[in-house]
Amino acid sequence: MKALFCCLTLLLSTSTLYAVPDIDVAPLQYDFGSLDVGLTQTCSITVRNAGDTTLAITGIAICPLGSPDFALTTAVYLPWYWSPRFAYTFTVAWTPTGGGPNAAILEITSSDPDEPVVQVLLTGTGIPDYVEPAEQIVQLVGFTEQAVADGQLYGAGNGNSASGRLKAFQNMLDEAAFLIANEAWDDAIDVLTTALAHADGRNKPPDFIEGPAAAEVADRISALLQALN
Repeated sequence: MKALFCCLTLLLSTSTLYAVPDIDVAPLQYDFGSLDVGLTQTCSITVRNAGDTTLAITGIAICPLGSPDFALTTAVYLPWYWSPRFAYTFTVAWTPTGGGPNAAILEITSSDPDEPVVQVLLTGTGIPDYVEPAEQIVQLVGFTEQAVADGQLYGAGNGNSASGRLKAFQNMLDEAAFLIANEAWDDAIDVLTTALAHADGRNKPPDFIEGPAAAEVADRISALLQALN
């Protein structure tokens, strides 16, 4: 009986010695889908102490490098000490301020020895308010000019041929702006369709532009064509 008591004592002591906190977060990724600009949608992130001893939550916040359109709406006072099996659900809100994809990371830090930092990827796509074609073409021309000035957009190819292609592409946008201003919708669509064909990354017809901003230019032309059709 004494030997059994000693074994039980040793077992309990060993269990206590190796008891560790264990953070469990779900989900680790959440996509808000598509949402109109200015509206708000929320999601729930559940955090649980799946370990055998106290878990200290030392930090939970949206990483500053992500989109500012995401926000943790649950008030948190840190550090927060959780007993084993305790769980809590946090709420994250997303209010897109512009069209296009959004992304951010919710970062949770704790005393879990194996996972001191857990990151939850948050994504969503903002649906912009309707913009008149006349305003869209002005924005497109301005964006293109700025991208060229910043070295983010340039002519495809080498030497004079690259410069000529870039100039030809910009001339197409200027022509489209003139046609839209004069409400020559069908002619504007033809010119923009040709411009898109020279900016869509396909082999035929050859692209006139390339660079980090080329895809954005193509996307803006596509959006303008949708507004005109």
